Amino acid sequence: DRFEPQESNQTLYKRMSSTILNLCDTGIDGLFVTLPDDLVVDAVRNCTMANPGVKIISINMGYEESKKLHLTHHIGMLEEDAGYQAGKRMANTTEFDKGICMNPVPGLSALGDRCKGFKRAMHEMGIEYLGEVEAQEDNITSVMLSAVAEKGDDEFGDWDGYGILLVGIQGLPAALELKKLHPNFTMGSFDTDALLYKSLQSGDVLFGIDQDPYLQGYLPVSLLTHMVTTKQTFAEHLIKTGPRFVTAPPSDNKVACKDRNFPVCSGTGKSIASPSFSPTVTVQPSSSMEPTVSPTTQPSSSMRPSSMPSFDMRPTLEIVAARGRVRCGLRKDELESGKNFPRLDLCRAVASVVFGNPDNVDGIPVTESNRFQLLNDRAFDLLISGDSHTIEREVRERTTGAGFTFSTPYYYDGVAYFGNATDVKCAEERKRYGDCSSLVICAIEKSTGQDFLQTKFPSEFFRTGLFEDMLQMLWNGTCNAIAADRSLLSNIESSDKNRDRKFIVGDSLMTKEPLAIVTRNADREFSDIINWVVNALFYGEEQELTKNIPYCHNYANLTSYNVFDLNFMRAVYCVGNYRDIFMFDRNQNIRGMNQINNGTGMLYATPFGELESGGNDLRDVDAITSGTLLDDIRKRGSLNCGVVGFDGDIATNLDGLSKAYCRTLAAGLFNGDYEAVKFLPFLHSNNVSFGALNNGTIDILAGVRIEQEYDFASSTSLQGFQFSTPYFYGNERAGDDVSFFSLATREDDVIFSSFVNCVSLATIYAQEKGVQKMNSEEMPSVLIFGRDFRWALRDAVAYSGSYGQIYKKYFKNVAAEDRGRNRLNNKGGPQFLSWSFSMIFH
Repeated sequence: DRFEPQESNQTLYKRMSSTILNLCDTGIDGLFVTLPDDLVVDAVRNCTMANPGVKIISINMGYEESKKLHLTHHIGMLEEDAGYQAGKRMANTTEFDKGICMNPVPGLSALGDRCKGFKRAMHEMGIEYLGEVEAQEDNITSVMLSAVAEKGDDEFGDWDGYGILLVGIQGLPAALELKKLHPNFTMGSFDTDALLYKSLQSGDVLFGIDQDPYLQGYLPVSLLTHMVTTKQTFAEHLIKTGPRFVTAPPSDNKVACKDRNFPVCSGTGKSIASPSFSPTVTVQPSSSMEPTVSPTTQPSSSMRPSSMPSFDMRPTLEIVAARGRVRCGLRKDELESGKNFPRLDLCRAVASVVFGNPDNVDGIPVTESNRFQLLNDRAFDLLISGDSHTIEREVRERTTGAGFTFSTPYYYDGVAYFGNATDVKCAEERKRYGDCSSLVICAIEKSTGQDFLQTKFPSEFFRTGLFEDMLQMLWNGTCNAIAADRSLLSNIESSDKNRDRKFIVGDSLMTKEPLAIVTRNADREFSDIINWVVNALFYGEEQELTKNIPYCHNYANLTSYNVFDLNFMRAVYCVGNYRDIFMFDRNQNIRGMNQINNGTGMLYATPFGELESGGNDLRDVDAITSGTLLDDIRKRGSLNCGVVGFDGDIATNLDGLSKAYCRTLAAGLFNGDYEAVKFLPFLHSNNVSFGALNNGTIDILAGVRIEQEYDFASSTSLQGFQFSTPYFYGNERAGDDVSFFSLATREDDVIFSSFVNCVSLATIYAQEKGVQKMNSEEMPSVLIFGRDFRWALRDAVAYSGSYGQIYKKYFKNVAAEDRGRNRLNNKGGPQFLSWSFSMIFH
């Protein structure tokens, strides 16, 4: 129902609440609502209690309330995040040193949240924030004049150096009148209308922010229909429709069409905001999109992402199959080189598996600043741009606020220094005096190199920015060293620009950088496909299989795409094995960790990233886990852990080790209470044990091998499962179906799976850092899962100790040197090994 304006908001909210309850009483299947007030929230809560089966989607306002109510989805824009992005955009577009947030509708929480985000952006950018100014439309001028006067400035001047964000377009007419009196302040605005478009054209306003209200109304209809008819829901709770920055006006006809609330427009036959219709408004997402570029063709304007966001509900594999091409986000400089390169070949390997043709790929150029945003916006299917896997990025990547899925690493790298030998040595030794007093290090903004420098050097000793800018600063002497991935620096070392300078790459690696292919969390099946493509390349090298063109061909008689139809060996037959792709010769010494393991230590803790609030921009960390299995288990007070039994000489040892990991997880969940766990034994790792995990009888299944059969959803009603970092490796020869024992969780809850993986990794991290039970407080605190779990890793290790302590407890008679792969890989030894290809490797 659409309500006409009421005499007050409270009257409107009462009418909304009454309508929701009346509809709920009729036994409806689905409902979508906005949640502007507690009255409406209470009505929705009562509806879900009275009719538990009803599917409810919230739109526009009420994201946090939607999560607390456990509604299926929220479609809209995160208000505080939008204010933050608006502030960053203003600061990056024009110069000002004082920021004001103008709120023309006091009391509306969404607008207040926008101001909170703007404030955070001002602080990050080093701009003085003068506060939120609340003013009704009719008194904006007087209130703003008073606010400026209070700061001791001239309220009658031109206001040069002021940046004002208008968080409600209702105040735009008055704000423009204010600009006539004070012409030099900078202004951006939320929302769009005819006046805003005119102001964009005149240059009075930098941008308008569109959250696509039409799409917010359109999507719930199709989503609710899908959910009710198929009984399926999507993994992501939030479906973002903004912020999208509008920087130029559309045509006059389309402005008029929008002002009439999207009727069928004359001469088009379609609504202006129909998902199949692309308006000519110049719109940019928060990180500017690049055109799609095929590696073998010039950029095509027809391949530009549409300015109107779309949401395709089909699985990614089906979308890719229908398109006929795999879209990969690849580094802009590598694409522009015109040469073939390993990351492009990884993309071609995926196309080989999906289509049987390695050339069915489009390379989309990305930069350090926009790569995750473009992936999140579905500009491409997978990202291969040298991105490090961290637990932080699994849960919440900093630039997008979204979590992502990472493949098995395809390359182990690390941050090194590049510069003249003296400055590189200064940087490696962290020396800042004497001959090293002039040291200035450049690093890529928002990279792990920047993270490392922030913990090791005072801010005056380093600079950050785009890679191209940092490299130029190195060449012109502004910086005398640069910190970046060694693989990247090695290419620069051998470039023509360095021929006369003779700069070197240092020998020491400062960080761990497991580079992986990145996909969206929303489609774990497609992420699993990518993972097995990488493993197929390892398998090819293990078996000495290589490119074999007669076996590289399109699939015959394939009418629909199913993961069980895919032949992963085509990655090898069409492109080559891992060694072929990365052009390593057979001298294994130069490969370091990037070679096949034949029995040496493989324990390696994936980097955590920034687990605390300082580097995460987390506004409400507790909301991350609200409504997830992690939250449910915490409230229940105990963990249900299935344990698979083992055969052979090590059965008792492995059974004890598996139970120890369940107790370690319980300690992390329940403030150190490792006994808050209930065990359910299983004889075998099969459909019975995985069925119990599938239906929720158990929360986690320990002692299972990583197998392809259970990684993907099966036709026997089992969903796909997620496997943690292994906690025990078999001693089989590489290529002989090596055993990887891990903790299995359901794929439908990515937060819980990440938490389980984080706790499992904590035992290996403790071993690497020399942390044991007695000094468990040296483990990092964790805020990304919410405040309830801040001490999770400390509590876990306080019970279990390091991996070495756990292993020794259950394998007392095995000497340290005889542990095979169950030792630390702390000397850069081989780390690659293919998983068990049990079913669809043909």
